[in-house]
Amino acid sequence: MTRQMLMRLVGHLLVAAACAGVLLLTWAGLLRPLDNSLRDLRFAATPRGATGSVVFVDIDSQSLSSVGVWPWPRHIHADLLDAVMALGANDVAFDVDFSVASSPAEDAAFASALERAGGYAHLAAFRQQKVGERAADFNLPLAQFRAFANPVTVNVSLDPDGVVRAYPFGLTIGGQNVPSVASVFTGVSAPTGTAFSIDYSIDPHSIDRISAADLLAGKVAPERVAGKNVIIGASAVELRDYFVVPRFGAIPGALLQALATETLKQNRSLQPTDPGPALAAILLIGALAVLGRRRLTVPIALAGALLLSATAEGLALWLQGNMGLLLDTAGIHLATFALVLAVFASELVRRGEQRRKATLERDAVRRILDRVITDNFDGVVIADSEGGILAASQFAEQLLGRRLQGERVAGTLPGRFAKP
Repeated sequence: MTRQMLMRLVGHLLVAAACAGVLLLTWAGLLRPLDNSLRDLRFAATPRGATGSVVFVDIDSQSLSSVGVWPWPRHIHADLLDAVMALGANDVAFDVDFSVASSPAEDAAFASALERAGGYAHLAAFRQQKVGERAADFNLPLAQFRAFANPVTVNVSLDPDGVVRAYPFGLTIGGQNVPSVASVFTGVSAPTGTAFSIDYSIDPHSIDRISAADLLAGKVAPERVAGKNVIIGASAVELRDYFVVPRFGAIPGALLQALATETLKQNRSLQPTDPGPALAAILLIGALAVLGRRRLTVPIALAGALLLSATAEGLALWLQGNMGLLLDTAGIHLATFALVLAVFASELVRRGEQRRKATLERDAVRRILDRVITDNFDGVVIADSEGGILAASQFAEQLLGRRLQGERVAGTLPGRFAKP
């Protein structure tokens, strides 16, 4: 096997290994952080507003100060519920824990408000995983509250990086299938335990927020609440009910519930696409890198890679914005980058081979010339422009009686021969 054939085989093997590496990274989900970042950029590129049918009643710092204690006495929550129902709210969900008894009088006051709401109030249920334990703990509203209000889950799923991207349709809590807030408010359901990706192109700032203090003080116009779904929860930093989400950073848990509800209301429950097309595209790019790396120039490969990446990203943007489908493109971008690197490396090798061949040919020609000069029967002396002797025939050296290579013309040859 010649040196050229060996280098070509090694090049093919390296490109094939790079392609296999990209496929493995994609299949194993190790490119997920990059795909998440690209997905977030697409959210920002296609911003959407809320429908206006969901209202967040905010237990903010102002509201905490107006009452002066936390947890609030249950009659305060009863007053909040009475207020939103009086303004014509459609449904109300509390993102507040009512699993622990308060005083009998306070609990009775809240239970009476729930009864007055006529089944249109929903109370938070939680499933909690304790550190170091396999079994999950759960919090359900008190039985006297569940007599008048159904529980709804407010759990969210954290990705390994601590960011909330998925939201469940419902969970099994204490042996009971409990739907989520978003599922109850929209009537959209799925098998318990399944989830959808929240559409973070919806701007949470476009969701109407009403301070609980203003609601209790009667300062809220009826049209802000009438006929709408109301989520009551806390944004006060002291209560630490915050989650990190894509694009917007940390937001209150109740606002996250509102975003999930808006996602279903706008028919934007995002679902991943089949990974097959992306893997096929990576294989195609890999084959192109193996078969065409010696035929493609670097500018053409770069232009082709940019076109492939732009096409993949444009398709992903369209699918995410119009079809609610999430296409992973990180592997495709990495494969196009590997294609450019393969062509660039092949170009470096090709130029290196050209230089090596040129050097070998130059040395061969020089050896031939040296032999011709050395064996010449005439007195031949070759000098450079500065008068240094580069070569001389054997006859010239015998004639002058010494070795001439490396000497100077001046002082070595007779005067008339030493002149330029």
